[in-house]
Amino acid sequence: MKNVFITSALVCMAALGAALLGVSPVAAQSTTFTFQGFLNEGAAPANGKYDFHFRLFTAATGGVQTGTMLCSDDVDVVNGVFTTQLDFGQQYATPIERHLEIEVRRDSGASCADLNGFIVMDPRQLLTATPKAIHANSAFALDGADGSPLSAVYVDDAGKVGIGTTSPATLLHLQGAGPALVLQDTNAATSQAGYLSYRNNLSTETAWVGFGTAGSPHFSIVNARSGGNISLEAVTITSTGSVGIGTASPASTLDVRGDIRLGSSGQYQAASGEEKLRILRGRISSSGAVSTGSGFTASRTAAGLYVITFTTAFAGAPAVTLSPSVGATGGPFNAHTNGISTVAAGIRIMNGSGTNIDDAFDFIAIGPR
Repeated sequence: MKNVFITSALVCMAALGAALLGVSPVAAQSTTFTFQGFLNEGAAPANGKYDFHFRLFTAATGGVQTGTMLCSDDVDVVNGVFTTQLDFGQQYATPIERHLEIEVRRDSGASCADLNGFIVMDPRQLLTATPKAIHANSAFALDGADGSPLSAVYVDDAGKVGIGTTSPATLLHLQGAGPALVLQDTNAATSQAGYLSYRNNLSTETAWVGFGTAGSPHFSIVNARSGGNISLEAVTITSTGSVGIGTASPASTLDVRGDIRLGSSGQYQAASGEEKLRILRGRISSSGAVSTGSGFTASRTAAGLYVITFTTAFAGAPAVTLSPSVGATGGPFNAHTNGISTVAAGIRIMNGSGTNIDDAFDFIAIGPR
């Protein structure tokens, strides 16, 4: 096989195929590019068929080869000019330079797989961007599909990403007049579970917001961080389930710092006290039976003597108020407490002469919970 001695340097130009071939911006762009070079054989422009090997390196000398070697067989060279298409795959998604190394031999009928007779051209050729690819060469922003707006997606020097802004203030900054973020789960309604997950440095989920259970209609806000609360402006929900309104540190299951209104139109106001109190009220008949009320039992132990037993004991002895009625005696009588504890209250009914008599009475017991 006759070897060809190439004496002149190779001058070449490379252009990314996406720019030259007019690939639609909404389609996946090809990694093929068209390469054109000029070849001298001796002192004169080369003519005829030649075989070429092409390799990509990360530096003008030395460096690391990226991708596989490409072979162009039986390439026509006319007055020194040759053209071929190359596709190394996606080797350009990096700011690191790419240098093309070329080997050439005059065609002898052997295939490119035969490595004999190839001569390495020097120097390697730096692949530079075409005018349409200059913006992509630095790849710090993405424009709209039709070219407007410019820099619709932008990455700054700190790695912060802006969508709709070129001055991202956080790792991800969304700016626009409409909804900033849409989460759409395209599964069937029975299996939809769209939510935002918050994780710590160990990728352990510490909180989430949304529909965390597949198919559930309930929207949840969960703070899984130890001791963490959920704070909604003036409303705080602690990790133990206590709710504070007007306070970030609720002291009870429901702690409201302010007035409370009740009723269909807010026409009622809640009673208040300095203590945590519980109220019982009822009416006891002359025989010791409970006529009205709940949360207690009653009994008559002797003439004019009654005992009210609280179903749930008070935390401390309650205050008991009695209201006697005009009974069978036809005259006024007196009602007195006859010993009060956290679990019971004794009652004594007397007539005007101080004699015990049986008659009905009302009572109210108010004591600490």
